[in-house]
This record gives sequence, C-alpha cells and structure tokens, in this order.
Amino acid sequence: MGNLYKSIDDRFDQANDMMAVQLESSLGNGSDEYMLGMYNGMAFMLSVFEQNEPSYIDIEQYKEVTKGKANE
Repeated sequence: MGNLYKSIDDRFDQANDMMAVQLESSLGNGSDEYMLGMYNGMAFMLSVFEQNEPSYIDIEQYKEVTKGKANE
C-alpha cells in the first residue's frame, strides 16, 4: 500500500508524476477531449493544494499537438 509516513513534498511529487502520465496518455494513443479534461481537472486540484495557478492545456493546443502526433 505504500508508506503512510511520506512527506507532503513526496506526495506532491507523486501527484505531479501522475499528471505527467495523464498528459502523455491524453496526447497519445488517439485519446480524446475527455482525457484532456481529466488532465485539466487534475491540474486544478493540484493547484489548490500547492496554492498556485493551474497549468491547463487548452483545446487548441491539444488539437495541434495531437494532429502532429497523428502525422508521425
């Protein structure tokens, strides 16, 4: 189950790692706007805990990046 005594910084690092995986999943494998929404929701929740601005990916950025991946 994991160590219950991880520091809060370790937990934030783990959450950021999970967001990176979600973003990569959103941009690859023919994913759709739903997966992008999942990433943006995670970015919002993490920003609340870290007390900073969320790093959203907007739909136009998403379409441009996924179009480029489709051409590879």
